[in-house]
Amino acid sequence: MKIKLIQILILAASTSVFAENCFDNPWTSKAGASAIASVCPANYQVNGVNFYHAVNENLTWQESFSVRCCPSRIPTIPNTDFSDAMALKSNLVTRKAAAQGTMIAGIAFEHPVHQNYTYQESVALVLRRLRPHGFKPTSCYQTANYSKGGLVTNALCNRPRDFVAAVTLSHPLNQNLTYQESVSLECCSPQ
Repeated sequence: MKIKLIQILILAASTSVFAENCFDNPWTSKAGASAIASVCPANYQVNGVNFYHAVNENLTWQESFSVRCCPSRIPTIPNTDFSDAMALKSNLVTRKAAAQGTMIAGIAFEHPVHQNYTYQESVALVLRRLRPHGFKPTSCYQTANYSKGGLVTNALCNRPRDFVAAVTLSHPLNQNLTYQESVSLECCSPQ
């Protein structure tokens, strides 16, 4: 009886976190050298980016990531997903934003074999084309700067209806392990 009550409390708590039919994609490992992506399905928008690494596993290939997906109120054109250019994270701050006429549908990472520090990794956005004249955000805001120092980092927009418009990854000079990196988001509210 005690175990069942605990399971019910855990289920109730997790349901409130994923309001409005939002969900986290499964973890995607960065262990391969080719580009890998986590992408929301059609009619969903990116509402956050998550990172995970085990204790003492601090190289890029040891990290996993996923996106949080929430139902979208933004009219998009079906089957138009494409990736923008990979940006090497060699600068202390790397910012990727949705191009005009698109929304972020996912995020991708890649790194050359045996090059496993954050400044050797590249990032790209998976973008989805918007229907013409179908959308204007009412307001945008910057989230907190989430440190990836913990084992799990969830960088999320404030509300499930908001969507990610830009992702910024940063790290201090000469601090190139995954737990030394931070992530922040620019989130916007739909009309």
